Amino acid sequence: MNPTTPEERDDLIVKTIEKSDGIGFNRLQKETGIPKKTLVKYLNEMIKDKIISKKMKGEKLSSGVRYTVNFSEHTKEAINHNLGQISKYHKWYTGTKFRKSNTFPHYLQELAAEYYQNIMSFLFDNVPAYKFGVKRMEEILDLEKKRLDKEFKGKSKVRLWEACQQVQFYLFDNASDSIYHAADRNNHRTIDEIKIDCINPRKLDMGTQQERLKKVRAQVISTGNITVEKYRVDYIKDEKIKKLFIELAEEYDQLSWRLLTIKYRLAGITGSYPFEPPNTESWDDI
Repeated sequence: MNPTTPEERDDLIVKTIEKSDGIGFNRLQKETGIPKKTLVKYLNEMIKDKIISKKMKGEKLSSGVRYTVNFSEHTKEAINHNLGQISKYHKWYTGTKFRKSNTFPHYLQELAAEYYQNIMSFLFDNVPAYKFGVKRMEEILDLEKKRLDKEFKGKSKVRLWEACQQVQFYLFDNASDSIYHAADRNNHRTIDEIKIDCINPRKLDMGTQQERLKKVRAQVISTGNITVEKYRVDYIKDEKIKKLFIELAEEYDQLSWRLLTIKYRLAGITGSYPFEPPNTESWDDI
């Protein structure tokens, strides 16, 4: 259906420019279907109101123009500030190669959260703001890649990659659990319910499953591909301390299960989803 009102035409023009940032006049006219004279009128009004910007493609007028949608300086400052803060605090944790190796995977985790904000800009706000944010992140990543290539070589670089991989696995698994729990609800979530669906306690699996894990570790070690140590308990020599460590690990696992149970019961009280969590012990056989 062709736009008939000024508001509909404004909306169509802006969305078309957003979709193809830097679009030229002829293509814009073709995709919107708005008559040339009418389109020129609307574009001039939008430029005057600072909704869009017009730039020359070349030095000559005959080379044509391109249009982009403006976004506020406040948004640009917010993007720069957020990324600047992430980089600033990251420097505090990189005084030594050892500390950087430990903290870098979580630095990427912060950048991933910032990218989530950019995705929101793309979907709900302004595509040019998204592109600006992504470009700034690419600049940071280019700089970090040069640093990594200089500071980490061979096994140390593989170790860092595998640590980043573990964080990525955790983020993906946590998001999958959150989707699963959110899908079980039968009403719109409140703020506290959104938060609780983001929290998915997980077992350490270092206590009661020690024997089973020893077999798994033996298989992994035989491949010779893993350079990140699997479990701290394997490096404790004192048997008394090792026993205490395992007892605390078991207590941690019990608390994790207890938290998951409470999470389900909170939702169950309001009738959002089943009163008790599923028996995850049976998943071992899947």
